[in-house]
Amino acid sequence: MKTRIRIAPLLILLLCLLPGCVKNEFTVEFKFPQSYSAPVRLVYYAESSKNGALFERVATPVAGKATLECPTAGPAVVFLFSRSGLNPAAYFYAERGDRIKVEATTESPYEWKISGNEISEEWTSFRLANKDILRADNREKINAAVTAYVKKHPDSKLSPYLLLTQYDRYSDERGFARLWKSLDKKADADEAMQIVGRADFLDASSPIADAPLENLRLASRDSLPILLQPRKAKASILYFWTGYEHVGNANTDTLRALAKAFPDSASRLIADIGMAPDSISWASSTRSDTLKGVARGWTPLGLADRRLMKIGVLQPSFFIVADHAGKQLYRGEDPAKAAAAFRRLLKK
Repeated sequence: MKTRIRIAPLLILLLCLLPGCVKNEFTVEFKFPQSYSAPVRLVYYAESSKNGALFERVATPVAGKATLECPTAGPAVVFLFSRSGLNPAAYFYAERGDRIKVEATTESPYEWKISGNEISEEWTSFRLANKDILRADNREKINAAVTAYVKKHPDSKLSPYLLLTQYDRYSDERGFARLWKSLDKKADADEAMQIVGRADFLDASSPIADAPLENLRLASRDSLPILLQPRKAKASILYFWTGYEHVGNANTDTLRALAKAFPDSASRLIADIGMAPDSISWASSTRSDTLKGVARGWTPLGLADRRLMKIGVLQPSFFIVADHAGKQLYRGEDPAKAAAAFRRLLKK
């Protein structure tokens, strides 16, 4: 006689609720006014059992509603873009099995409510409280808002995500490093770094802003090498650029004005460093914009030049101002701030 084994429906339900039954995905439900039909783009980095990948999903609401199933094997930070935005308008955190709800009464993503887990809900609160400065992309005020939040909540799991995604690290790397070091262990900063997938984030405790300027040998327009020696100058200002964006703009005007105001090239170093892909385009652009009293050099490796990577040149249209010891005192894109730092050094 055969024995039949019957599994109770409740037991089946319990088995399906075990972690192994959770699909490697999270769900995003959108609820908009019925008239809203513009596509919403989501971008996120997600890990699989073997490696990680960048995913992009687009939701097109119908009668104001849409649902996306987003694959992931682990936690992810999702960047949400509006219909025409080049920069993310909102962010949220998701783990596999999460059901994220995005609700809106306006077309502006800066005002959307995102829920589904504690981090996303706290992120929504931060965004809504700072929607005006976020919409205006006011980097200085955004940095101040993130700073205030992190100082008040060093143990919050949201704090490292705000630093990694919304703090403008390049305009204030030392401020970033101080805030990162202040995070409590409960904030899980190392895990956040892995989840966001920042390729440029190798060691937050040792910001590249601390790397002193060393001698830099570059190619010149006449094919002869040019040697920049920051430690032989009382003050140095280096401007890095690619392409033609430097011609006739405020950055080269700043170098020109400084060279005229401080003509003694033995006491200061003013350098214009091209990172164009090829020497012909670089030489052509420099001929069309003469800078007297300014050292002009070119590196064939561009942003991949290890010497530039070492001192933290990670983007074009970038200034570095350093003192006689090579210590970097200003790093950023603002020509006025770079010039002010340079002038202060020479007036000491």
